Amino acid sequence: MWITILILFLLPVFPISMLVNKLLSVLNYKLFTVLILTFFICGNLTLLKFNINSQIFQFLQFLAVFTILFYSFRLLGVKNLKTFILYLYPIISSLALLWYMIGGDILEFLALKTPILISFLALYTFLFNQFGIIHQKSISGLGSMMPRFSIFFVLSIMGISSSMFFLGYEMLEIEISKLPIVYGVSLVVSWIFINWSSIRVVEWLIYGTPNKLMECRDLDNKKMIFFIFLILISVVFFIFYSLRGLA
Repeated sequence: MWITILILFLLPVFPISMLVNKLLSVLNYKLFTVLILTFFICGNLTLLKFNINSQIFQFLQFLAVFTILFYSFRLLGVKNLKTFILYLYPIISSLALLWYMIGGDILEFLALKTPILISFLALYTFLFNQFGIIHQKSISGLGSMMPRFSIFFVLSIMGISSSMFFLGYEMLEIEISKLPIVYGVSLVVSWIFINWSSIRVVEWLIYGTPNKLMECRDLDNKKMIFFIFLILISVVFFIFYSLRGLA
């Protein structure tokens, strides 16, 4: 029982996610990013080592699907990057739980999502270190001023927001079929909301009207190499697990 509670705190579903989000929202940006990454990795590793009580599987499946639908809808109105991350984390956490409950490989999920999550949080930290609050009204149009950052931000945010189908054909065509049809439809609707909201964030942050008075610096060569490395790791693991599934 205590293991299940710990897992649901590290990988929060509604309504526990409201408590976790409240905790994360008051932290400074460095601790905020470190804790999200720590929660995600530790939660998945705990799932790998311990078993959730099978008697609550059906209820937990419902909560996970509801959480994904609830927060994907809330993402549509977000105009602050930190709030976007706060809503996105319960979605990714719920997907990890669903992946576990339908028999998916937890290490596979970790291998594919962790590099993208690290890059997304690192880019957020990079922005926050320069500008503080990252809001639509105060920061936009970074694409023309920070082209290196923009490329990796777009790649990272699309990799994170496409979590549902980023595991490849196995998740879409085989594993998701193990869920009730209502849950499957809910996940598809959620996926549309998530990608729609992600495009809106990219639109105002990267392609919005730039503030000519805003001072900023782009990624240097070392940071470029770091993000290239992370993206390549994720791509390599994606190809590896896709080929393993086809075999």
